[in-house]
Amino acid sequence: MRVLTWIYALLALALCTWLVLTWRDAARAEPRTMLEAARRSISGPLVDSKRGMRELAAALDAAEKAEDLPLVEEILVTRARLLKSSGGLTQARADIERVLTHLRPNSPGLEALLAAIDLEAGDIDSALARANAVLVKDRNQAEAWGVKAEALLALAEQNVQNARRRAGLSLAEAGLDAADLLMRRIAAREPTDPDRARSIDELYAAFPASEKHRAREVLQDLDEAGRLLAEVPMALAESFRGPVRRDTAQAYLQVLRDAGETELAVDFGLGVSRLSALSTYPAFLRQLMRTLVDAGRLKAAAEIVDPALGKKAGPDADFFQDWAETLYRAESWPVLPHAANLLRAAGDPDQRSISNFYLGLGQARLGVHEQAQIALDRYLHRGTVEPFPGATVVAWQTLSEVERALNKSDAELGALRRRLMLAPESGPHVADAWLRRAEIAAATSGADPLNTLEYLAQALRLAPLRNAELEPRWRELGRALAEAQHIDI
Repeated sequence: MRVLTWIYALLALALCTWLVLTWRDAARAEPRTMLEAARRSISGPLVDSKRGMRELAAALDAAEKAEDLPLVEEILVTRARLLKSSGGLTQARADIERVLTHLRPNSPGLEALLAAIDLEAGDIDSALARANAVLVKDRNQAEAWGVKAEALLALAEQNVQNARRRAGLSLAEAGLDAADLLMRRIAAREPTDPDRARSIDELYAAFPASEKHRAREVLQDLDEAGRLLAEVPMALAESFRGPVRRDTAQAYLQVLRDAGETELAVDFGLGVSRLSALSTYPAFLRQLMRTLVDAGRLKAAAEIVDPALGKKAGPDADFFQDWAETLYRAESWPVLPHAANLLRAAGDPDQRSISNFYLGLGQARLGVHEQAQIALDRYLHRGTVEPFPGATVVAWQTLSEVERALNKSDAELGALRRRLMLAPESGPHVADAWLRRAEIAAATSGADPLNTLEYLAQALRLAPLRNAELEPRWRELGRALAEAQHIDI
């Protein structure tokens, strides 16, 4: 026991010695060195905000003792930016107000930062007022422009929500969702746009005669929202000279979509997607993909996402599902299996089922038949979840093609039967499925020729534009059947 006691005593002494030396080294360290250490803690791949805050506090204390006022300012601003991003808004505001009061009065850059802190705190009116005041002094303050753009969008949305609440009871029977879309289009379009005038007439007509006064109140809210939104494009464009506010760009893209301004949304989205901050921002890219799909620009939609994005930004499973669907619709087969594998790794059980669908389709189109067969079999026999209506039919159709490529005739016939049982008159390549069924039947010894004739007739009926190709085969089979039955035709 005595030996253990000595060991514990020596360990305690060593720990105390280390603490004393550490404190002494910290006390002797230059405040500038301490600030740089804090910056390393709050940046880079391994961010340690708590450690960074402790180091900033120590650096501030050392700088104040050294009466190094420029360094005190630099530390306070650095700490305020860190606090702003981590939710410590009260202390962040106090730090910037201290700098503005005692160290750098009337600094447009710091006043813009204070406006950004107000915006983060939800004080939108104050943020907009501060940003406008900054821009009166200095129109080159990109952060102030960004705050202004985001505040305008937020206030416009408040007005749209006010209009929605006013219209709620009056338009409940007509359908509030449709009215909401109509109101957003009114708010987002220019006052001189004829489509806006038509939308106003449509909205006004939807109100009962006794509620027309409420319609006028709704339109007042929408006019105010429109006035605010009209200022957004310039503010947003000016803000891009500084750090990009990604959520603001995404929100404006949504405004354009809501307005039905699809081409404007496409032009804006593609234009700003070249900015590095947005080219790796999954939420914005997802919105842009949907916009491009709505515009029928499938090839562009498939190309805006860097296949390496999964390693750069860590999108969620919903992003990967939208990406996979976009690639499928664009027939971008080389990238589809990659997106499907990312979806399978990130998704829940339903999304893992969907990933097997896209994986199998992509591999089948690339000619990787063995792997496609495994993925499609897994999709069709392990809790099938359709990413879109009719996906199961597509899967059985594709599986039949894969089995044919693998020379598995029984499996091919089984897949064809399931495909045609689910959708005998619809779905992709339905006529080809009936034609293939006829070919298999014709090649099968002892098969009833009437069945073969029926399958061909179905193909002929469902693909009338292919009469020149299919009718001779149908007639030939009919003659063969008549001869076999000794019927004179």
